[in-house]
Amino acid sequence: TDEEKLENLIAAIDELKVKIGIKKTIRDYGIDETDFLNRLDSMVEQAFDDQCTGANPR
Repeated sequence: TDEEKLENLIAAIDELKVKIGIKKTIRDYGIDETDFLNRLDSMVEQAFDDQCTGANPR
């Protein structure tokens, strides 16, 4: 089912993060949630302004 495919994808991503040493959440890096949310709009804008964004496959 689509639900099972999604669960398998999430599990594979979580496994990859462990293998390459990426923490599970942004909070695990010690980032304050309020500070993150206050800066989120700016980060989104910067990501869309990045010239590489338009070339990424969708």
